Amino acid sequence: MFIRTCEYEKALECIGHALELAPGSASAWGVLAEALFLLERYEEATEVCRRALESQYNTDEIVYYHTLRGLSCQYVGRHGDALASFSRALELNPHNELILVRKGYSHIEEGAYWTALACFDRAAEISPEDAELWAGKAIALFRQDQF
Repeated sequence: MFIRTCEYEKALECIGHALELAPGSASAWGVLAEALFLLERYEEATEVCRRALESQYNTDEIVYYHTLRGLSCQYVGRHGDALASFSRALELNPHNELILVRKGYSHIEEGAYWTALACFDRAAEISPEDAELWAGKAIALFRQDQF
């Protein structure tokens, strides 16, 4: 795949061509969303994820694009939008520890420390060996005591 070999411009050209041929292609919109995310073009990735979700019917793909959209929103400081995307992904896959952890971090940024702690606790039930969740929980505990 072009993206894995860092031929980003060529990959974007191919995706553009695919979308010219099939503008409703969920897979083409999905590949474009992932490419933009990898290029750290998060605002664009957020919008393209929305487009990918409009034509996607596979539950795993829907979870993936909601998660990717949430991550993109996090990276540009749109934590409310990130929370909405993560919540939707968790409705479809409530046992995804990665999404719970990322949702916890967005709650921290929104000042909702107790809610963040609940996310980290749920993630710990699923994957207690994840260091990132324990770091997030520590941040939430520390910040809640500051305010």
